[in-house]
Amino acid sequence: MSAVPDLIAVWLPAGWTLGTLLAGALAIALAGVVRGLTGFGFSALAVSSLSLWLPPAQVVPPVLLLEVLASFWLLPSVWRDIHWNWMAWLVVGNVVGIPLGVLLLADGDANLVKAAIAALVLVFAIALARRWRPPWHDGRATRLATGLVSGLCNGLAAIGGLAAVVMLLSSAVAVASTRATLIGLFVFIDLYSLAVASGHGLVGSTMLVTTAWLLLPMLAGVAVGSRWYARVDEQRFRRVVVFTLIALASLGLAAAIGRAVAGAS
Repeated sequence: MSAVPDLIAVWLPAGWTLGTLLAGALAIALAGVVRGLTGFGFSALAVSSLSLWLPPAQVVPPVLLLEVLASFWLLPSVWRDIHWNWMAWLVVGNVVGIPLGVLLLADGDANLVKAAIAALVLVFAIALARRWRPPWHDGRATRLATGLVSGLCNGLAAIGGLAAVVMLLSSAVAVASTRATLIGLFVFIDLYSLAVASGHGLVGSTMLVTTAWLLLPMLAGVAVGSRWYARVDEQRFRRVVVFTLIALASLGLAAAIGRAVAGAS
């Protein structure tokens, strides 16, 4: 009776149990639903969930690879909707901003930075929920500044995607283009982050085995989320994205406060 579970256990990543696999598959599937529906949020949800029972160094690299695979899976269906002007400036800003954020992080408190960024995103997301519109003009300067801020946030706290979401939502870009542009942007951001992780020795056989186990649950979740996206109108989609932003920012702020309290005790 136990032959099959024993056989599965042999192929699990180090430190995993069947319970870990089932919980991880469920968490990844739910994060995949959010990713398929909104175009973002996968990494934040997956890392915060899996880190409850696995060390972050074992969680982040496979999640980044899964994020890349999710983006490639979705990219053909959204390619024609990508807002290439926004995309270009976001990429340029991230190329410059990510290394600067990493440099700044070396001299700062990482947890404090994450809390500050999450709080700022939360304020803007609540403002968007109340139909706030920014006073600045949607031009090249705004798009480059968004890319730079996104890159800085990625380098400092790996949550630059949230900054990009806020600005795209506050612009006149259609929701289909917003979702498509985010999917395209995450391909670049996550490939870059994987390259950095590889340089620190975090990419190896354990990451590949973990990714292999979680790939099908993620793709199933992404497929469900994509089907839901096809059934929602623009106004409802915008509300879903705003409240997803609020949830992710609240989750990040709560996690940062929890780490601060644990560190002080």
